[in-house]
Order: sequence, then structure tokens, then C-alpha cells
Amino acid sequence: MKKIIKGFFRSFGYTIVPIPVHTVEEDTLSISKEQIERFMYKVIHLHRYAPWLTDEKFKQLFDKIEPYTLVDIYRCYELFDIVQRLNNIDGDII
Repeated sequence: MKKIIKGFFRSFGYTIVPIPVHTVEEDTLSISKEQIERFMYKVIHLHRYAPWLTDEKFKQLFDKIEPYTLVDIYRCYELFDIVQRLNNIDGDII
């Protein structure tokens, strides 16, 4: 059953990976670098569509905001693209 589900999502370009469960020890807020890396994950894309690599205006903007955002480059480009498309429409963006 797992193979069928993974194959289904893979056909759309997604890979399913387990997310580790984090347990809190001793009510502490300090987390070591090894613990942080252990719970990070990467978005794995199987498609080669990457318009943000050639969009100079986006690259300049993303270089400015990257240190201040938790949003990855894929989602930032989607937001950037949507705003560009709505630029000629009167009204506000929420």
C-alpha cells in the first residue's frame, strides 16, 4: 500500500519522507546545531521548472529578503509571480 501511495504522489513530482518527532527534554529552549539539522527537511522536486533562476528582478529581491524570511525560494517566487500578474489590477492585495 505504501508503494502505491508513494507512486501516486511521485507521479505529481512529490516525494514522501517521514518527519521526525521531537521530544522536549528538561524544559529548555536551547537546541544544539545537531538537533536543528536533525529536524530540518528539504523540499525535493523532481521537475526541472525553475524560472527564478533566470529572473534577475526576483533574484535581486530574494537576496535582500532571504536572511529575514522562513519562506523558501519556491514559495517566494510564487508570491512574486502572483503580485506581478496582479500589478495592473486596481485594488489591494490581502
